[in-house]
Amino acid sequence: MTKGEQDRASYEDPQRLDDRLQNTADAGARAGDTQDSEPMSLGERIRLFRQQRRMEQGRLAELAGLGTKQAVSSIEHGKREVKAFELARLATALRVPMDELLGITSAAPAAPVLWRRRTVAGVNDDSDVVARRCEHEARLRERARNYARLEEWCDDIPVDTLPDYEIEVHRLTYAQAGTLAETVREYLGLGSRPADSLEGTLSGRFGAKIFFAPLGRDGEASAACIRDDDEFGCAVLLNADEAPVRRAFSLAHELFHLVTWSSVSAALQHEAADGTEPSWYAMLERCAQSFAAALLIPHGRVMAELERRARPSVGGVEGERYAARLRPSDYAFMAHVGFSVSSDALLWRLVNLNLLSHGERSALASYPELRLSTQSLAPGEDRSPQAFPPRFWELLRLAYQRGEAGLSRLAAMAELSAPELYHQLTAVRADAEFDTSVYESAEAAAV
Repeated sequence: MTKGEQDRASYEDPQRLDDRLQNTADAGARAGDTQDSEPMSLGERIRLFRQQRRMEQGRLAELAGLGTKQAVSSIEHGKREVKAFELARLATALRVPMDELLGITSAAPAAPVLWRRRTVAGVNDDSDVVARRCEHEARLRERARNYARLEEWCDDIPVDTLPDYEIEVHRLTYAQAGTLAETVREYLGLGSRPADSLEGTLSGRFGAKIFFAPLGRDGEASAACIRDDDEFGCAVLLNADEAPVRRAFSLAHELFHLVTWSSVSAALQHEAADGTEPSWYAMLERCAQSFAAALLIPHGRVMAELERRARPSVGGVEGERYAARLRPSDYAFMAHVGFSVSSDALLWRLVNLNLLSHGERSALASYPELRLSTQSLAPGEDRSPQAFPPRFWELLRLAYQRGEAGLSRLAAMAELSAPELYHQLTAVRADAEFDTSVYESAEAAAV
């Protein structure tokens, strides 16, 4: 039996899972013998993972289909046995690998997830906000692990790795962030329109795992990222509720954190072990914004576009500021057609380059041409991105064709039912023979 067949059998056959449960007690005890403390029971591990995710017992009971929080409490205190199907549901709800939940393997210290807009007045201490973030973080890690597993199954592991530059987190300046952006843009080979090529380059060449989730238009977060080169590489969570031009800027912002990961995570581990935000982090986030603007709106191209679109100097005054020589519609066209960014991003970039004053930016931002052009690019329901990128679906389809895993397991990785996965896979690429095989498997799984 191949590894893929073993994985498929153990995942889909409840009896095999029951046998595995019965045989894990000794394995768990052996794993605990290497530690100073007594090995944890299954209930204690469930409680630990639940608390790490800031999840209430009632919420876990709801997600795992256990009825009430009393059922979870009884399991955590060892007063209630856990059936095989319940254990599978608990692992899914907690987004924990089964071996870790059973105590067969120990989880390595998890890399931190860095959030854009980490501090928001009035919501950062809200327990519901914290719980939602923890749930997003657990889902992001799980999706990234599954994505990496698909790459391994399909022998499609990207060769290139994103660079990791050392920075002084306490002393980083806007100018240094801009210089770093120029270095990264050249290294990635993003071309003349970085916003259009950034996502494809990160995903295709460097294996960055980019996911989407509805995070709200003005909520407590707009993007997040994590880097773990030993496990899955780089992963990014973008806000599906944002306009496409804003998502591109958010991705560039997260790229800053990914290419400075070691310096920032080491500083956070040393100075923010209790989860509090250090004093220098707010400035680092502003530098990330400056990095994103410099990456997506290169100085040289800005000057070329301004020169090309500028009207003749009014009254023949040489050196007149560009603000007086361009129409508002010119700025809108430059932003959305020339650079594929929002009008706000372009105007602030011009301010930072000393090509516009703050007053000139405010005056331009009030023009209907710039406001309406941004609103027209706001995503409608039919334009919202899927949770998983196209490459994920291609790997999923290939993994099924190669027999690396069964339809049920792949459906769980895609967070779908087996019949739903059939429709999703066949929507990616029409293939009559493959359609038939998947449909038959979907029917069998539904029986």
